[in-house]
Amino acid sequence: MVAYIAAHKKLLETNLAYNILIREYVADEAMRYYKRQLLFITGNAKDRYEFICENYPHLLLEFPLKFIATMIGVTPTQLSRLRNKK
Repeated sequence: MVAYIAAHKKLLETNLAYNILIREYVADEAMRYYKRQLLFITGNAKDRYEFICENYPHLLLEFPLKFIATMIGVTPTQLSRLRNKK
C-alpha cells in the first residue's frame, strides 16, 4: 500500500495530465457530495429519490428498498408511493 501511495504521489508531481485528471475528478466528487448534502437537508423525499435514481442507480439494485427508504428519510410505504408515481 505504501508503494502504491508513493507511486501515485510521484505521478502527481511528474505527470501534468495525470495531475489535472485527478484534480478534476476530486473536484467533481466534492461538488457531487456538496449537492447531495444540500439536497438531503433542504429537498423533499421525491427530490432525494430522483437524485439517487440519477446518480446512484446501482444502489437500487444492490440494496433492499427498505434501506433506500431509510436513506432518503421515508418509510418503505412512502417510498413505494413515490416509485408508483414515477
